[in-house]
Amino acid sequence: MPRRRRRRSKHMDRTTRETIRHFFTSLIQIAKIGYDAAPMILSASVVIRIIQSLLPVASAYLFKLIFDRLGIVLSGEAVFVFEQDILPFLLIFGGILVLTQTLTTLNTYLQSEMGRRLEIHMSQLVYSHLLSLKGMHFFESPSFHDTLRQAQRLDWMPSQFIQQASNVFSGILTLLSFFGIIFVFSPMLALILVIATIPSFITQLRFRRRRFNISWENSPKERKAWYLGSIVRDTHYAREVRLFNLGDYILKQFIETTKEVHQERRQLNLEELRVNTGLNILQAVVTISTYLFVIGQAFEQVITIGDVTLYIEAVRNIQTQLNSITWSIVNLSERALFFTHYENLINTKTTLAQFEPIQDVPPLQHEIELRAVSFRYTEDSDFVLKDINLVIRKDESLALVGLNGAGKTTLVKLLARFYDPTEGQILWDGVDIRYFTPDSLRERLGAVFQDFVRYDLTARENIGLGDIRYIDDLEHIQATAQQVGVDNFISTLPQGYETILSRWLIDKDEDGTDLSGGQWQKVAISRTYLRNVDVLMLDEPTSALDAEAEYDIYERFADISKERATVLISHRFSTVRMADKIAVIEDGSIQEYGTHAELLDKNGTYARLYGLQAQQYA
Repeated sequence: MPRRRRRRSKHMDRTTRETIRHFFTSLIQIAKIGYDAAPMILSASVVIRIIQSLLPVASAYLFKLIFDRLGIVLSGEAVFVFEQDILPFLLIFGGILVLTQTLTTLNTYLQSEMGRRLEIHMSQLVYSHLLSLKGMHFFESPSFHDTLRQAQRLDWMPSQFIQQASNVFSGILTLLSFFGIIFVFSPMLALILVIATIPSFITQLRFRRRRFNISWENSPKERKAWYLGSIVRDTHYAREVRLFNLGDYILKQFIETTKEVHQERRQLNLEELRVNTGLNILQAVVTISTYLFVIGQAFEQVITIGDVTLYIEAVRNIQTQLNSITWSIVNLSERALFFTHYENLINTKTTLAQFEPIQDVPPLQHEIELRAVSFRYTEDSDFVLKDINLVIRKDESLALVGLNGAGKTTLVKLLARFYDPTEGQILWDGVDIRYFTPDSLRERLGAVFQDFVRYDLTARENIGLGDIRYIDDLEHIQATAQQVGVDNFISTLPQGYETILSRWLIDKDEDGTDLSGGQWQKVAISRTYLRNVDVLMLDEPTSALDAEAEYDIYERFADISKERATVLISHRFSTVRMADKIAVIEDGSIQEYGTHAELLDKNGTYARLYGLQAQQYA
């Protein structure tokens, strides 16, 4: 038993040391973030805090002098002279009041400005790091989104952290000044005041640790509650929620999930209430006992009336500062815990491999080859693609056909290097694409995905985002729009290409509009066609288009795909048959490959699916 207790004690000591080390490391890192964001403001705030910490001591000592002089006058030992006995003290006290108020106002402004600078700086740090993650692995991971959400909490943000740290710094300076006064008067009394604060400090640290653990454990529920709330408030869900009368059901789920999140916090708050009530009673007993001791010393004529005011003010300030410092340190420790999530986020590295030496991506001359490519999203999941061997030649269009879940879109994700193959290689004219940086490779690629993005920006920007070099080149953008066939309806919008394609993200003096699903899809296609790329990937690019619009797009398709390697995914065989080659994917593997006519002659899966669709039209 004793040995087991010693082992546990050693473990606790090691945990405590690691916690303290992490606390100070976090403090230094966050201070550096604050200094990088606003060095002059941070420096000025420190100077102001030092001055503010000394002003209460100066005021207390000034009152001691006033009461001592008052005692002398009242005892008849001196004649009262206003210019000598009161005026100098009033002038000094007035100066202290003006300086105190001025510094408080100035510090409030500096803290607000620091918050604004840090908001921009922190957003830049977080978003820049997210953009540096070139793959899609983390963005499809629930745990990563929990980390991201916790990292963006306002609880730990440097503005609050630095403010708390400065409170601790100025509080310690004030505390040391008053503590020195009390220590000279009674070392035992000074020791009692410090010891009385220790239970509150330890208790609050434990509560903050539990609050942090509850916050992390509740992240999935909070994420679910946020999602359920978005179903009620977002335009994307509004029509279906009302059509199917889902409002009451979703709202009930939201409230129940939110209540589950609140329940654990409520239990912790109730426990804090009980414990803190007892600690407050202890503090009150210590305070009253201290005041009685000081007043008793005055009755025994050990100290003067001025000393009584000085020592009582010192005791009051010591307790106030000890409580304030304790509260600030506990808050800092909690913020340091949440800073761990920010560290985890910033230390997240992209999962895409980068082979050395890095090579420039040359224009595609011949072909892209997938050689024995297999892929699965996680180590414990099944393979989505299995031993894929495929060649995509320049000046040739390849259609991928298969049932939902066969792996067609996953193959496109690998070509775009959103993921790397689990096994095998993807070769660009014989060079493994992992020798290229993801950004440089994607400059050679264009894609229209089935779940294309609708940007609440102008029509010009919606197309120009395909290649931001042309985002202000209206002539080039308009030529692309004409090529796809969207210029005709964009030109009729209220502000033409400068019309915002949104009804809610507009200023009061602006007009916005929304588009039909087919119009949005044409805009997305235009965005892709704006890019001068070697490889064009189209994943159900006409799913929202009517038959006439689809026919129009594919009439233009042959010209647009010239001198490019084109990959097409579609469930419409009237579209698929236009491709030069067709690959049929089943259960992650290529089962059939050839031209439309060759696959019909084989009378296999392609012929069966084609026949089923043809029967619908017959």
